Amino acid sequence: PSPVATAAIRADYPVAAVVERYGIALRPSGRALVGRCPFHRDQGRPNLHVYADTASWYCYRCGAGGDVIDFVQRVEGL
Repeated sequence: PSPVATAAIRADYPVAAVVERYGIALRPSGRALVGRCPFHRDQGRPNLHVYADTASWYCYRCGAGGDVIDFVQRVEGL
C-alpha cells in the first residue's frame, strides 16, 4: 500500500473549514476561532479554539487537540 500524503491533506483541508463542516459554529476571538467542543458537554463559554496560523485546534476544557487529521479521527471515532 502507498503511504497517505498527510501533508497534502493538511494543506488541502483547513482545520477551521473541516470543523465547521461538522456543524460547529466558529467565531473570531483574538488569533483563534472559538466554538463548542464536540467531545464533551460544553456549557457556558466555548472552549474549542481553532488556530489557522498553526493549522491546529485545542479544547481548553477536555484537553483534546491536534491537526485536521486528529480532529476527523476523533469526531468519527477512528
